[in-house]
Amino acid sequence: MLIIQHKLFFAAFLIYFMILNGEMVCNKTRKMLQAKKQQREILQQNPDIVKSGKSKAEKKKIR
Repeated sequence: MLIIQHKLFFAAFLIYFMILNGEMVCNKTRKMLQAKKQQREILQQNPDIVKSGKSKAEKKKIR
């Protein structure tokens, strides 16, 4: 009886840990997607910002 309870507890703990780990992964991917969305919005609002991080005017000053 004790062995069965021990195995059930271990199985429940494993399932709980897997669910917790899955939620952490979901939160990370959600944060990454939000960051990408924010970057896209900023690029749409300011089209002169090039992906390198410098504006066209700054690039002309360098040349």
